[in-house]
Amino acid sequence: MTDNLHYVNLSVSATPGYPGRMTHTPGRRASHDADKRARTGSASAAFAADSKPRGDLRRGGQPLARIGLSPWEILSTAWPFLAALALAWLISGSPRSPHRLWPHGVVVVACTVLIGMLLRLLLTDGGVQTSFVVVATLSLGVLLMGRRAISKLLAGRAERMSTS
Repeated sequence: MTDNLHYVNLSVSATPGYPGRMTHTPGRRASHDADKRARTGSASAAFAADSKPRGDLRRGGQPLARIGLSPWEILSTAWPFLAALALAWLISGSPRSPHRLWPHGVVVVACTVLIGMLLRLLLTDGGVQTSFVVVATLSLGVLLMGRRAISKLLAGRAERMSTS
């Protein structure tokens, strides 16, 4: 008798279209909210990781004699690319899928370079010499796509570990 009741309970809650199917499963909303918070946290952490290399790029691109840069000098070069990165995230839909290489990662790199260079040209006294564009494009490509590739690799590894 107990086994039969157990079977009925499983059928009612798990079988779509069953006339006695529950429309709301207790705890389901809580797990949905937790999943949404995890995705939001993941997107926030991913954006922070994407934003971090911009300061490093600036320091790495300077002649050795000017390594002692002030925070203002770093910010003055980094802000066009940080603003471009934020716009690129919105354009590409990265907040919904922060770890995807294609198309999100490619769009983020392309938009960050194009918008960042445009902002740099129009609103700062910095130039957009060909060598700077090439170095910035390669650096942003490696850093932004590399972060996504590593995230994807680690997620796949974690998934394989959890299923085995």
